[in-house]
Amino acid sequence: MKDNDASLTTSGGAFLYSEIRMQEFRTHDLSLAATLLNEKCHLLDVDRSQSRTAFVFDDTDHLRTAVDQYWRDTLLCPAQSLLASLRKAKHILYDYQPNNSTVTN
Repeated sequence: MKDNDASLTTSGGAFLYSEIRMQEFRTHDLSLAATLLNEKCHLLDVDRSQSRTAFVFDDTDHLRTAVDQYWRDTLLCPAQSLLASLRKAKHILYDYQPNNSTVTN
């Protein structure tokens, strides 16, 4: 699925997802992508077809929970691990070559 960013709505300060489940979760947010990598969510692709690069993850319940906790600022993760994941996300963003067949976690 292309261009199917998860739609978030706010309800009393909480972020809620639309009821439509997608097979892919796409984000342009480098910090969120790093967090999802840190949470061992499966990175499917890096989409460079638009003006902004999107990290494309397999949409799972684990990913949805991590995203929810990320936006609520309740997700706990070791600082050094998160920084390593941020470096990895930057490496993927800047060094990823589109002719690679897969992206590894």
